[in-house]
Amino acid sequence: MHCRIFPISPEACLVRVLLALAVVLAPLTASAASTDDSRENNKVVRIAAASSLQFALNEIATAFADQTGAAPPQIVYGSSGNLFRQIMQGASFDLFVSADSKLVSRLVEAGRTDGAGAQFGSGRLVLYRGKSTGLELDQSLVGFRAALQAGRVNKDDKPINFKLAMANPRHAPYGLAAQQALESLQLWDLAKPHLVFGEKVSQAAQFVASGASEMGLISLSLALSEPLRQAGDHVVIDAQHHQPLPLSMALLDGSAKLTGDLYGFVLQSPLATEILQKYGLR
Repeated sequence: MHCRIFPISPEACLVRVLLALAVVLAPLTASAASTDDSRENNKVVRIAAASSLQFALNEIATAFADQTGAAPPQIVYGSSGNLFRQIMQGASFDLFVSADSKLVSRLVEAGRTDGAGAQFGSGRLVLYRGKSTGLELDQSLVGFRAALQAGRVNKDDKPINFKLAMANPRHAPYGLAAQQALESLQLWDLAKPHLVFGEKVSQAAQFVASGASEMGLISLSLALSEPLRQAGDHVVIDAQHHQPLPLSMALLDGSAKLTGDLYGFVLQSPLATEILQKYGLR
């Protein structure tokens, strides 16, 4: 554009040129912003999460994707301790969700998080038995103690030498809580010959649900899931027998804005709260 045919000053001409460029470039800028938003919504958030939260977190992730239109998060489930080590070794995750709040605190201290993280619930330990296992479930665990003392239970009406599944206490919070509960109840030595260990609590639960073990010490959140409710029954272990199981999460360093949106959804959404309550986590 030139202004020779207009009786105006050069300065006024420059203003006209800039206004014309603004009109031309505005749609392009808006389109670029829209594209950036679209890319953000299509980004797949990677979550490292405690396996005890498998069913609850799957439902929360689906609800978040439905409400926001974002791509469903990719969730890797494992023991909190193993996931913590992977993150410290450089594994690429956006969010860490742990059954052990101390591990989140250690990531914060190591400078691996964006912010201090937050507690969003708490877990409970249960004694879970398969449907075909003839074990009396009672709050005082009289039937469980009797089975350990006898070394046998009935399965399909036949006495057998049973297996007791639990997560590995070296890196799984529910495994450590299970060991603490057995020790507190003075049942650890009796239980040792029957123990089978899963690398994570969901694996210990699967041992019982599949019939490979007759009973297990697992999380309430798993015991309340539909597959496990169909496969067995449970009784909650008195929390005085083991350490608390606070659930915490933290945004990891370099995580995208969408991860923060999911973080806020877990903490503040009434729907997320309802799901956590459904699985005994609130």
